[in-house]
Amino acid sequence: MDMRKHTAPLSPAPGPPGFAVAWCAAFTVLHVYWALGGNIGLAESAGAELAREKPTAFVLIGLWGVAALLVVGGVFWCAVARS
Repeated sequence: MDMRKHTAPLSPAPGPPGFAVAWCAAFTVLHVYWALGGNIGLAESAGAELAREKPTAFVLIGLWGVAALLVVGGVFWCAVARS
């Protein structure tokens, strides 16, 4: 008799929860890229003035803060997908 614990696979399940995990991951990467100084697509997303000036509050709250919330959302949906 096999007494080892069986665990769910690490990859998210397909369907809406898996799509939500992928969506959160993609946008987390994008916000971290912008927070680290990348500019591609930022003017279209946040506006030309914010993209050009990048005020500290925008970088901390609008980029790093949103990235952190997306990580939380990704973890939540990953848990939903694995349940």
